Amino acid sequence: MLFGFTIMLYWIALHGIQTKNFPALFKHGQIIFYTVLFAFLLPFLFQQILINTVTVREEAVVEKSTAQALGKYLTTNKQLQKAIIIGSPEYAIEPIAYYSKNNIYLVQEKRFRNFVNFAKQFQKDSNLMELLETAKGLNSKYKVPIVIVLGHFGVLEGKAFPSIYRGNFVFNNIGKFKEETAKLAEFNYDLGDEIYQVFLYLPPDELRSYRKKYMELR
Repeated sequence: MLFGFTIMLYWIALHGIQTKNFPALFKHGQIIFYTVLFAFLLPFLFQQILINTVTVREEAVVEKSTAQALGKYLTTNKQLQKAIIIGSPEYAIEPIAYYSKNNIYLVQEKRFRNFVNFAKQFQKDSNLMELLETAKGLNSKYKVPIVIVLGHFGVLEGKAFPSIYRGNFVFNNIGKFKEETAKLAEFNYDLGDEIYQVFLYLPPDELRSYRKKYMELR
């Protein structure tokens, strides 16, 4: 709209200069044209070109949607195509449903669903061990890999991360969590605020086999 208005203003003023038939507002069209052109619009347009150049370059090299990248990662890895996704904060994993066919299990609501309910009954604290125990239960029941997606970085033992209408998420027993899961990937190079650490839970024997088969070169 801004560029369209600018072009229109140029066109009206230039038309008046060329034809010397000025509309009432542009009876001093030549003065208006050159004043606006050199004093305001030309520097402004150059500034906008520079800003947009930076934005275009960023979008060319930076992931536009981390959820899309994670969805592609899951759908192109045959061993993870049937995996169940759990994570924290739960509203951060909602977008993944648009890019993969993996089921999402909401730990705080204790149900499969692709969107969170912000009802007051679900505004409660959770922690890393709760995720791990849920992963064990889901794996035992459905016999599929469990992908644990964490939207938190700068993690320390006992550190709590507040979430919107979902209480605090506390990192406890990090060592135990690392022993019983395998870190698959990080997705943290994004223009927005979608950042993920991705872990895999499988029973101990299957996890060792998975590591040997797919992660031995890491």
